[in-house]
Amino acid sequence: MKFNQKIFLMSFVLVTIAIYVIGYFMIQNSYKSSLDAQSINQINRIYDEIQLNGEVVITDIGNRYRKTDIKLEISQTDKILYSNMVDLQEEIKSKVTPNEGQVSTYIENHMLYVCSRTQIYNILMRTDLTPIFEAREEQIDFFIRISTLCSLIISVTLYIGVSMITRKIKILKQAANEILKGNYHIKVKNLGNDEFGTFAKTFNEMTSSVNENVKRITNISENRKNFIGDLTHEIRTPLTSIIGYSSLLKSGKVQDNKTIIDYARRINEEGNYMKKMSEQLMNLLLLENGQVCLTKINLSETLLSILEELSLAFPSLVIKHQIEPHIWIMSDEVLVKSL
Repeated sequence: MKFNQKIFLMSFVLVTIAIYVIGYFMIQNSYKSSLDAQSINQINRIYDEIQLNGEVVITDIGNRYRKTDIKLEISQTDKILYSNMVDLQEEIKSKVTPNEGQVSTYIENHMLYVCSRTQIYNILMRTDLTPIFEAREEQIDFFIRISTLCSLIISVTLYIGVSMITRKIKILKQAANEILKGNYHIKVKNLGNDEFGTFAKTFNEMTSSVNENVKRITNISENRKNFIGDLTHEIRTPLTSIIGYSSLLKSGKVQDNKTIIDYARRINEEGNYMKKMSEQLMNLLLLENGQVCLTKINLSETLLSILEELSLAFPSLVIKHQIEPHIWIMSDEVLVKSL
């Protein structure tokens, strides 16, 4: 089940249950409160008539209520002054009889018992609630139909609201899929100022950071590719010198010991230069910040050494130069020579 479906179903069930429960208890409480109030008012009127006219009106009161569905019993201490409740059970009477100065109510088998007790009189009234319960059931049925209709309206409104909320999640999901495909330039549009809007802004910041990192890694990869090509090219120069000097020695054409020693020295220098160059370039490769340990070198001697190697590597090349002696700089001799 999808996230929006879970939210919709959970919210719909909770709202529907709340509507039915609240409506049922409101109807129940409204009926009981109105019945209690009506019965208490009738008892108060009976008290008022007795106090104004005396006990002689009790029979008239009983005859008046005999024509209705209301049963009445008026007693004084243990003496019953009037009663038309011949079927009254003592158990029910004991349950509904309150303390002096109080009024109590009790419902059993669709019968409402209301009893008021004073120092002089005890008035018990019983009302048949069957028609009222039937009317209440009809009202509950009507409420259920109305609630069902309201629930349908709420469900449609709730579904639209949940869809609008989850639409933002879908937008973020689509953007994440684009990043998964390699589109690091994707940007999520403004989704508002709520939590989803804040997340969208953070998402855009994340994609920008990822895009910058991808560019940086691409540049590093390109630089290293260029480095390998430059290193390969740089190694060829000393290798050419080494091969050239060793070929002359191997051919046997060079017999002069001084020349042989000079060639051997140059081979040794070129080999050491290759070693130092490879070590230095590897250090630069590993140190991505490109830090170089600078020392004081004699640039004049370094340049003369380079020109001498070029003259041997390219005999037909005519090199004219003018180099001032004792030029000292802070640099790295191996890197200067490689340059």
